[in-house]
Amino acid sequence: MKRDFCKRSLGDMYVEYKAQTGKLIPRLKGYKGDVNVIPNFKAGVLGEIHVPVFLAIMSIIIYLLFVR
Repeated sequence: MKRDFCKRSLGDMYVEYKAQTGKLIPRLKGYKGDVNVIPNFKAGVLGEIHVPVFLAIMSIIIYLLFVR
């Protein structure tokens, strides 16, 4: 299960995060954990690069099929 994986791999940090996070509606305040987390924006963007690539390819296909 996904929850078991998170709990096994992250341990107490996951349990603490889960306790501070809303179940359906997330809270709009920062995480107050003990660990200083430095976000890696480059890895985040590169991890989602497939979305703009897919949209660009679909746009080209739609243009070639319907507009030209």
